[in-house]
Amino acid sequence: MPVLPSLRPVELLRIMDLVEAAGHDITDWANTKGAPAANPKYCYEWAFLQAGQPVVLCLWHEEMQEENDVVSEATRGVQGGGSLYPNCT
Repeated sequence: MPVLPSLRPVELLRIMDLVEAAGHDITDWANTKGAPAANPKYCYEWAFLQAGQPVVLCLWHEEMQEENDVVSEATRGVQGGGSLYPNCT
């Protein structure tokens, strides 16, 4: 049975909130002039590492594929317009 459909996001969540939900300390995100979720020190990252916590990766479902029971993501490229970081703010 395919796994990929079950991984499709069902709601739009901010990266900052997902990182926090994974157990990472996001206190430093507030050290910015604007909204903490839009802190450029963090919101453009694609991977988050913190000692003793799970690794958090930003993956795009539409870029993922499943073949022979293996889910993978192709190298991401920018096509046309649009933002690479739609969940940043």
